Amino acid sequence: MPSKVHSLCNCAFSPGLLALGGDTICGVCRKQFSSRCKLRKHLMTHTGEKPFHCQECGKQFIDREHLKRHSRVHSGERPFQCSVCKKQFTDNSILKTHSRIHTVDQAYQCPVCNKVFSSDWDLGKHYRIHTGEKPYHCIVCGKQFSRNDYLQKHSITHTGEKRFQCDICRKQFSLKEGLQRHARTHTGERPFECAVCSKTFIRREHFKRHFRMSCAQQSIG
Repeated sequence: MPSKVHSLCNCAFSPGLLALGGDTICGVCRKQFSSRCKLRKHLMTHTGEKPFHCQECGKQFIDREHLKRHSRVHSGERPFQCSVCKKQFTDNSILKTHSRIHTVDQAYQCPVCNKVFSSDWDLGKHYRIHTGEKPYHCIVCGKQFSRNDYLQKHSITHTGEKRFQCDICRKQFSLKEGLQRHARTHTGERPFECAVCSKTFIRREHFKRHFRMSCAQQSIG
């Protein structure tokens, strides 16, 4: 049976899914949500259901809003404009990041490289780059990491498990992020946009290298 679209919140769902989690609790992972609409959307992360398709490249999405944002990759539309410098962006979150160039609070500035962060937690995480601190250890090989999420991703290299497969060329990946990066070679999507110069990139690390070498100083005035 085809997916239906909820008339109030634009989230598609299969009617039977609601029974999995009662009113607002996911029956799979027990996570609780503030509304049934948010629960429906979350359940798709377990079922793999992606009812919204891009007509240009065929990429699938959980909800209409994600599809709408993605479509700007093809249309070139940049509907979000900075009120200070008039620069335009494809997504509101990128505009918000850019806006810190004009209004940023210097309280969370790295004392080593002067890079500015939106929270003390982000600054602390960044600061380990300079101190070399790596508090997270792999129990298999002893390799150390500065962040826990880096350790979790590394751990999969010991199992050899490759659970994620490309629907187009059938190449397999151990991490979902690896599959997502690979998929962009088929779709042409470049989701990482520099908030300073608007240049776009396929991979986050390419964006970070560009930002560090070309636009970091501009971002802090």
